[in-house]
Amino acid sequence: MSDYTSRAEEMLEAPKSINPPLPDEYYSAYRDAVGNYMSMRNGCLNALLELVADESTGNTDNASRWRTLCSDALSGIEGCFRDQLELVSKIDGPNDLPALGGVAVRAVDEEKQFFTRLADVNAAAMRDRLVCNAEELKQYTEQLGDIWERIMSDVEDSNKEQRASYDEIVALAKKAVNQLAEADRTQKEKAEKTGSKILWYASKLAGPVATALNIPIPDLAQSTFDILTEWGSAYLDLWTEIHPQLLTRLANYRSALSREEGGVLPVFRQCREQVHSYWNERGTRVSSVWPDLARASLDDWKSRCATSAQRDDADRFSADVYSKIKDRWRCVKDVADDFEKKWTGVFYGALAPTTQDQLTDAPHWKESCDALVSMEISEIGRAFLNNCDEIYGASLSDPIAQLKSAADNLPDEPKAQVKEAIQKIEEKIQSEIKDRIAALHQGIGKTLDWFTPDSIRQTFDRSELEKLIV
Repeated sequence: MSDYTSRAEEMLEAPKSINPPLPDEYYSAYRDAVGNYMSMRNGCLNALLELVADESTGNTDNASRWRTLCSDALSGIEGCFRDQLELVSKIDGPNDLPALGGVAVRAVDEEKQFFTRLADVNAAAMRDRLVCNAEELKQYTEQLGDIWERIMSDVEDSNKEQRASYDEIVALAKKAVNQLAEADRTQKEKAEKTGSKILWYASKLAGPVATALNIPIPDLAQSTFDILTEWGSAYLDLWTEIHPQLLTRLANYRSALSREEGGVLPVFRQCREQVHSYWNERGTRVSSVWPDLARASLDDWKSRCATSAQRDDADRFSADVYSKIKDRWRCVKDVADDFEKKWTGVFYGALAPTTQDQLTDAPHWKESCDALVSMEISEIGRAFLNNCDEIYGASLSDPIAQLKSAADNLPDEPKAQVKEAIQKIEEKIQSEIKDRIAALHQGIGKTLDWFTPDSIRQTFDRSELEKLIV
């Protein structure tokens, strides 16, 4: 127990100035009264100190207990000096007993002022605030942990859906690239085969014995038609199938992305705003002044003490109380430091790049974009379509021209039949091959438009997500 009894000596000295001296029995009784009172007074001050030192988070109204203790002390002061106070109006021979009563009255009055003003000191109230503040910050830190866990769970679920759609898009892209390579090889073979067939007929028609060969001219047209129409349809059908599948995967990706944009990320941003407001209202910037308010209140009480001995006791008591208040403040500061360490860059302060990456998954999507772009699907597809134009330009135009030239040397009757067949071939090329190539340009082209680098990067761009959380 701390000792705040400097006042005792001062109170005991007061009756010694009475002249003539008091009988020992009166002085002894007064000394006993002072002793009893100082014991009660010191116990009260230590009880008040314990209220401020109390670390319990369950006791949040020690300010009320502080006032109650001070009130109880006030009520007990007169009782301690009852016998001395009764001497104020008592005349007992030559002894100055009323003077002793006056000393007691003055002491009681000074001590009543001491506790009356002490009751208004806000130390326990500041202790209550600090204890509550530390507990609230601790709970808030834990609550944010739960919130962050839920946010990241939702983000990861959304990312899984988005990544699954991306993987399916990549699978479609690989399938398309493989089919384009196969189609590119096949179309060259078919074109060369068709051209060779036409040139074979041209060589035969140009020979001096062409009429004797009994060449089946109708078969020339049909066999050429069969070769020309074998290729292309399968690949056009493939891309007709791929494009809606691509659109479906993109729709799935965008749906998952939109749920993230419209749900979890705005929730995160709102939570950051709430943390900012909470910290401004309940953070250490606010609570750091509470110990100073307690000290100012204690200093004011100390300055109003009636005697130097009271001020000495008040000085030691104030120092001890303020030390306990600082202990409570350090608890708040420790919790706040833990809060800042845990949530700076997430919910508190500037958003950290690592947090931004966790929420937007931007690094992954940059790598994914680069990987898809590096497949050069658009370039491969455009090259395939260009090859179609070139192959069926060079591979068929020259043989047809040679076939026509050879037919010109035929006698009139077979010449007419051969030219009719050649015309059918040219018409077939126009209606089947060129139209088919045009259909490939249209059907494959709209899919290839999405696979351009700019389109891929725009689709998987995360800048809009970043705007939602900053």
